[in-house]
Amino acid sequence: MRLKSKPLLLPWRQVQDLILSILKSQDPQDATVTVPYGLQMVHSLHHQYTLRCMTFYHATSGDIYVSHYDAGVTNQMQLWTVNLFSELQVKSVKFDIKPTILCLIFIPKLRVFAGFCNDMIIRIFSDSKHCMSEITSALCLTTIL
Repeated sequence: MRLKSKPLLLPWRQVQDLILSILKSQDPQDATVTVPYGLQMVHSLHHQYTLRCMTFYHATSGDIYVSHYDAGVTNQMQLWTVNLFSELQVKSVKFDIKPTILCLIFIPKLRVFAGFCNDMIIRIFSDSKHCMSEITSALCLTTIL
C-alpha cells in the first residue's frame, strides 16, 4: 500500500502566482510577502516610517498591536489585530491623529489609550471602534518621561 503525501514545498510557478495575487489585492504599502521555504515567522508587522511609540493589548477579537508614527506631515496610529482563532488572519487599520505621542499605554478597564505628547499634554484617546478620537487632555507642568 502506497501513501500519497502532499509535497512540503510548492512549485515555484504556484508561489509566483500567489505573490502576484497578494500584491494586486492589497495596498503595496501594507503588503508583506513571505515565501514559504524554510523557517518563517508567522507575522511580520512593519512600517516604512520610524515608530515613535507602540503598545500591545489582548482583546476578545485577538491580540492588538498599536503603533504611532509620523508619515511625512501627518501623524498616524496603526492597529493590527491578530485573530485568536486563525493566526494567519491579520487586520490592519490606520487613523490620522494630530499630536505627536512620545509614550502610549492602553487602559483595559476603561478601553482607552493614554498618551504623553511632545507638547507636555497627556491625551486620552478612545479605542479603535471609535476611531481613536481624543476624549480629553491635561497639561503637565513637568515631563513624565
